[in-house]
Amino acid sequence: MKKILKRTLIVFASIVATFIVVIVVGAWWELSHPPEYGAYNVEQKIVVFNPADSALTPQELYIQIPLNNVRQKAQLQDIKPESLDVVTAGNNRFKVRGFESVAPGEELEVVYSYKLKIRKTDKWRDQVVVSSDLLPEPEIESDNAMIRETAEGIVSGIDNPREKVRALFKYVFNEIDYAGIISSSSRSALECLKNKSGVCGHKANLLTALCRSVGIPARSIYGITLPISEKERFQYSITSHGWNEVFIEGEGWYFADPTNQFKLFFLSILYWDEYAINRACFGIGTNLSVFSTEIANLPPTVQPDQGMSGPSCFLFTSPKGSVTFHTIFNKCRSKAVRIDEEWEDM
Repeated sequence: MKKILKRTLIVFASIVATFIVVIVVGAWWELSHPPEYGAYNVEQKIVVFNPADSALTPQELYIQIPLNNVRQKAQLQDIKPESLDVVTAGNNRFKVRGFESVAPGEELEVVYSYKLKIRKTDKWRDQVVVSSDLLPEPEIESDNAMIRETAEGIVSGIDNPREKVRALFKYVFNEIDYAGIISSSSRSALECLKNKSGVCGHKANLLTALCRSVGIPARSIYGITLPISEKERFQYSITSHGWNEVFIEGEGWYFADPTNQFKLFFLSILYWDEYAINRACFGIGTNLSVFSTEIANLPPTVQPDQGMSGPSCFLFTSPKGSVTFHTIFNKCRSKAVRIDEEWEDM
């Protein structure tokens, strides 16, 4: 009886072990052999309400869809209510006007959709390095002594340019905790380093600042992520995210995400080196941190060729001046449906 029980346990343990191995190997294979191309129909719904004690009239809604470049392209398809007027305002940015007055305590819902196509290509590696890729800017304090000394300590003794970048990347990934939801809108690299925590925007800006402080060109990139799936049709929510592009001398630009990783049991894969088809860029630089509709106007530093990091922002008018509606986040939805179209079909 004991022998039968022992054999049964051994067989059961073998089955469980085989099942785990199959899952891990399958996950590794899927991540190490991602699809070369993806096409999606994306829908964004924004819901806000009027918190004032009088009616408000929305003046303009700025909509940003992913930028067009060598690895991605997007095209606005539809916007509702259909009575709205849509005017092009730059690189895939649009001004929406013609809103009706919204009564106190009432909601306003805007739904727009666009077609998005993303492909794997090495052409983006050949982007030109410009002066701003090496300079400090608001929330990327690469000229700060603490940031510079930290970066110098990390790359000390490393001569290979690629290994320098990877060392800085792994420092931000391993040493900076993900803070989850934060109340502050600031994404300061310095504060992230001091607190040893932050969200994706903090970590992206810190990696940019560390790289720039030791003469390595780097950028903070803002956009959306979509789960990779080989299914012909797959629907899911999409999320805002921040990551990096870093320049390696002699090789070109590299993709780096110091926040996310794939982890299953003992398997851990960092997102480094190659852009996957599940990331679409809305904008470059910290002066584009328009993540919310809780903003009265576009920052004056945002240029048409840069885009915005967030999907939209409102500007409202009332008899008392500019008033911002409150976003109802649990009613705002983003979803994508994978479609079967070629790159040229847009």
